[in-house]
Amino acid sequence: EAGDSEELGIGFGQFENGESSGVYLAEVYKVKMTVVLRAEDYEYIAEGSAHLIAAYHGPENSVLSGKVLRVALEDSAEAGDSEEQFIRSVMMRLIGSKYADPGTPVPCTREFLEALEKRVEPVRKKGKVPHAIDKERPSILLKQNFSASFGAGSWCLELKPKYYLTARSRLLPPELSEKYRTAFFEMLFDRGAVGAYNPADLLSGDRVRITRAVRALWESGHKWLKVFKDGKGFSTRADVEAQISSDILLEEAILAMEMNKELSDHVRKPPHKPVECRTQFSHDPYACDMLD
Repeated sequence: EAGDSEELGIGFGQFENGESSGVYLAEVYKVKMTVVLRAEDYEYIAEGSAHLIAAYHGPENSVLSGKVLRVALEDSAEAGDSEEQFIRSVMMRLIGSKYADPGTPVPCTREFLEALEKRVEPVRKKGKVPHAIDKERPSILLKQNFSASFGAGSWCLELKPKYYLTARSRLLPPELSEKYRTAFFEMLFDRGAVGAYNPADLLSGDRVRITRAVRALWESGHKWLKVFKDGKGFSTRADVEAQISSDILLEEAILAMEMNKELSDHVRKPPHKPVECRTQFSHDPYACDMLD
């Protein structure tokens, strides 16, 4: 039915060898190129509580080179369409498609996930028992590797300004009024662990406050500031400073946050529209605040 169409499309499919999932580039029904996902082509980059990121370091490949796999861990919720919608409707509008990628689902086999877990296990989190890879998931996400997207010799800093908001809900009872004055970050974390860092400073648009936040993160060695070179992460500050002056690196981060006023203005003063608390949450003031 496709006739003589010359349209090219990227598709993803299962291979029958049981070894791993695969990616194919097809011209209508004729397979032009086949690429098999192999665990030995991937290196561990980082992980959070819900996902593990592994970067492709195999032979040059038009589909996989410059990409990472975002792999779900056990006990993590499946974000699915809601996450993709958020990236497309919010993040891509704020920072552009060059820096935000919703990803492409890639079907995968249990055998591939088991092999990948075995490969990355030696370099996973130290001092903490990590979650196992969820080997029951039928797919993983193929995403742009932003830590290695700007040519050889490029450095990348990852900053995570998490938990910066104070409560704005009208549904909080009087006994929780402190949440109107105190950021969620300050209620969650021991000040001694992060020094003078405050995520509100990082997003303030003010150079003095941004500098204080960036340098506090650097000095504390916290996971909310990570450094990469050519897509490979550093585990210690000493490893970074052996290759580049931390003053140069941090100044670039400070300038980037200072210049990004549109994003800072948006997150500091988000549009507020009160919401009604759902019936099943009406007894829980914390849930009401989260809804807001």
